[in-house]
Amino acid sequence: NGTCSFTADAGFAALLAARGIGRPNERESFHLAMGRVSRELVDAVAGSGLPAPTIDDLVAMGIHGVTPDYVRSIAASGLRVRDAEDLVAFRIHGVDAGYVRAIAAAAPQFANLSAEEVVSFKIHNVSPDVVRAYARLSGGPVGTDDAVAMAIHGVTPALIDELGRLGYADV
Repeated sequence: NGTCSFTADAGFAALLAARGIGRPNERESFHLAMGRVSRELVDAVAGSGLPAPTIDDLVAMGIHGVTPDYVRSIAASGLRVRDAEDLVAFRIHGVDAGYVRAIAAAAPQFANLSAEEVVSFKIHNVSPDVVRAYARLSGGPVGTDDAVAMAIHGVTPALIDELGRLGYADV
């Protein structure tokens, strides 16, 4: 058994206040420290063009492993991110910049998906390969709901290709 003490970084609290985030109380400062929320993370969020996060947003980002590099990579991917909550949802569900780029490259209609659509795609394991295979077979685009439905029901590129070999072109 032992005791420990925590002393908040007054400079970090001043930075948050100066950025319009607010001045954390002692408990919030402790949570920020435990989440390893850094100046660099605050700078990355500000540099991404997102609205200023709340202290609770920063704590959630720290808890879920949103790093400055992650923020910058998502911002560079072209994905429309509305706020810190979107970043936390992406991180929780394993959305990364590579996945965003692969989905966007699979079909032009997926180049401007909303945050909710990208999370849904990732949750349901929508594969860029399935999207491309469907476009090859049908000659047309697949909608977001159809892409999710195919993923939910286990449609694979091999199944789509087999349907094409069987003569089903207008699926």
